[in-house]
Amino acid sequence: MARKTLQENLLDTELIYSYAKTNNLTDLEVFVNGPNVANIQTIGDRCFSEGLYHAAKTLFTNINNNSKLALCHIHLDEYREAVAAATKANNVSTWKHVCFACLRSEEFRLAATCGLEVIKYPDHVDEVVSYYSDLGYFDQLVSLFEQGLGLEDAHIGIFTELGILYTKHVPTKVMEHCKVFFSKLNVSKVVRACERARLFPPAVYLYMADKQFDNAVKVMMERSPAFDNDLFLDSIVKVRNAEIMYKAVNFYLTTHPLLFSRLMEVMEEHVDHSRVVSQLSRTGDWALQVGQDYMKSVQKSNLSPINEALNQ
Repeated sequence: MARKTLQENLLDTELIYSYAKTNNLTDLEVFVNGPNVANIQTIGDRCFSEGLYHAAKTLFTNINNNSKLALCHIHLDEYREAVAAATKANNVSTWKHVCFACLRSEEFRLAATCGLEVIKYPDHVDEVVSYYSDLGYFDQLVSLFEQGLGLEDAHIGIFTELGILYTKHVPTKVMEHCKVFFSKLNVSKVVRACERARLFPPAVYLYMADKQFDNAVKVMMERSPAFDNDLFLDSIVKVRNAEIMYKAVNFYLTTHPLLFSRLMEVMEEHVDHSRVVSQLSRTGDWALQVGQDYMKSVQKSNLSPINEALNQ
């Protein structure tokens, strides 16, 4: 052989390729593990592109190219070995390739092992969610992010995305998640997800916890399942836009008249009583009857609209 007298890169490289092409893997392994001047990376890439994955696996193992080795294992359906190679490579691109390959083959536990490494990176969270969702593996996706809460470097994106996933797939867990992890959520994203899913009580909770009392009150007035009298009374006196208080007057008159007196007790120091009485008068005699206790309690202010209404 020419190699016995010459030791050149081209000769060694082509000899390796011939071993690979003829599937002579034993001689290939012996050769690459011995002294040679072949460009192992180049011939490994060539074998990989031609689908000679067993040969490529031997070559990439020889030069410790674990990223490419993981891809070889994927093509050979060697998923455990692919995960092991990805662990050594330890870069997000390789983790992602192996995760998605395992997922396609329904190797869910192995996919989760890799997926946890991918969702550590906020920029890759959406891609993981999309891939699992496109395949319809919603339970596995939720489980992945639940496991992600325990990561040492779990970031706001993991807590937020799990909240969003709960609104779509496990609505019974939304409120608890919001209460336990409120400080770690992107509130605006989760509250929008709650509203899209018509989960209004958690939306109210998030608005109140985030001190967005105007929005909390609006949701409770516009969405009857969200209404909670105690929460409403707590929020109404903290709104920034005073006009919302007068909308609350009409809301209680028409929707919760039996609770109207309690509402006005809470808002007594915050509203223009003449304006409230005017609202009652415009609404009708029945509204004036509903407002009797309120008007009597503020009669001490000696405002003519109140006195006139009481004397009708």
